[in-house]
Amino acid sequence: MQKQKQKVHWLVEDFERDNSFGELADEIRRQGHPCEVIRYVPFSSGDYSQIWPEETCVVFQGSIQLARQIQRERGSWVPGPIADWRNYLCRIYYAYLGRFLLNEDYSMLPFGHLLYRKESLFERHGGSFFIRPDDGAKSFTGTLVTPDSLTGNSLKSFEYDTSPESLVVVAPNRLIKREWRLVCIGDEVITGSRYKTFGQCDFRPDVPTEVIEYGEGILKAVSWRPDPVFILDICETSSLHLLEIGAFSVAGLYKCDLEKIVSRVSEVSLALWADMQPGEGECP
Repeated sequence: MQKQKQKVHWLVEDFERDNSFGELADEIRRQGHPCEVIRYVPFSSGDYSQIWPEETCVVFQGSIQLARQIQRERGSWVPGPIADWRNYLCRIYYAYLGRFLLNEDYSMLPFGHLLYRKESLFERHGGSFFIRPDDGAKSFTGTLVTPDSLTGNSLKSFEYDTSPESLVVVAPNRLIKREWRLVCIGDEVITGSRYKTFGQCDFRPDVPTEVIEYGEGILKAVSWRPDPVFILDICETSSLHLLEIGAFSVAGLYKCDLEKIVSRVSEVSLALWADMQPGEGECP
């Protein structure tokens, strides 16, 4: 009797900031994989832990908060959230990808030192600059800083999740025309989507060939990878640049090709699960 094709279990969050979760769940089920859609409840242990047993082949897609909770509470799921957080620290991936960055002329300093350095930073960057956290979990949203906005009180909004010793990235302010999200596996861009035009949300499935080629050129030039599946965000000014990288499991998928994502990510997830098994076996 022919052996049944193995399935990968998908856990998808009903994430209010990304309305594509329903389409993703539909595509997962269409391809024959078990899929559960759940809602994140802060400060509570997730009921998701009862859906499938430990050691199950599960891949997650949703928010940073729920991804971290699953990693703490269900670390035996493989791959679980595809998100090696350390690799998304700017100080880590800039070491490998810095030459492609939009913010190539950056500096890093402790958050607690920012006010002390403000005069020299404004002078260096022409009166305003861009600031973002070093961490890939986005403890605060990157923003443009001007002399009027950089005050002790204005920094209070960052302080809840940002300690004085946390590193921040400071870079020149740049006018960005368009932004695209590319989903990558190995040396390949498997799909992509436009998501912004001149700073405004603009979700479109069309990605110019030169953007795909630019992303794949980065992958061919640098062998380092943050995860088996990951995101490259590419932007256009007068030319193309790498804006940042991101973890697949917590990335909005916008108008990417969900059929390709589910198929290829399921293949990768099953291979990762199989590599963790002591011998030949199947997903529960």
